[in-house]
Amino acid sequence: MMAGVWEADPRMVERFNRLSKRYDDHTRRIPGYRRLVEEIVRLTEPRSSDIVVDIGTGPGVLCLLLAPFVKKAIGVDVSERMLEEARRRALKDNVENVEFRLGSFLNPGVDEKVDKIVTNLALHHLVDEDKRKAMNVMFNMLKDGGRVVIGDFMFFFNPEREPGKLKQVLDYVTSKLMVREPGESVEDFLSRLAETEHPSTASSIKLFLESAGFNVVAVKEVTPPALGVICAKKP
Repeated sequence: MMAGVWEADPRMVERFNRLSKRYDDHTRRIPGYRRLVEEIVRLTEPRSSDIVVDIGTGPGVLCLLLAPFVKKAIGVDVSERMLEEARRRALKDNVENVEFRLGSFLNPGVDEKVDKIVTNLALHHLVDEDKRKAMNVMFNMLKDGGRVVIGDFMFFFNPEREPGKLKQVLDYVTSKLMVREPGESVEDFLSRLAETEHPSTASSIKLFLESAGFNVVAVKEVTPPALGVICAKKP
């Protein structure tokens, strides 16, 4: 069984540690990133009584946006340096109702039941088997009536039926959205992407959510060709 690198691969953790100070530069390269974040916040429908968890929080972008509208926001990430940056930003902005913890999709480290779960540009680091497990974990974390909102790289077509389109999308993603590390060869860069990037189709993510027990209420392509958002509720 292949473990998701988001859970286990120290190379992934170290990469995000290095990225922590230049995360904003990275996301500025992604066309439609701000629109994706805004759509996640809109679909979350934050309320003043909510406890919200952001899995793969990075430097806390979603947590800090949601914090003014909720009771408490908890950011979870595998990178301690990302969490340090998130705490620094919260302190700078004088945001007090946020907490940042070391954790992951399969082991989020959140014991209490929560109202909402959000995640942005993180789920695609899991292989499909671990995505399925993550949906079950999130389902069990939520209170009845709670919701999960997933923003990520995802395909809105069938890659097996449209291999030409798949190649176009992958070429676009690798040339526009992914960044080579300093001194990293092209071969090593492509090898790393193959090991750490596992985007799924939107229909597959919807199926994983439904298999875990969720009712999917929204599936939306936010920015072609590869950014989308899915919202689901726990009955």
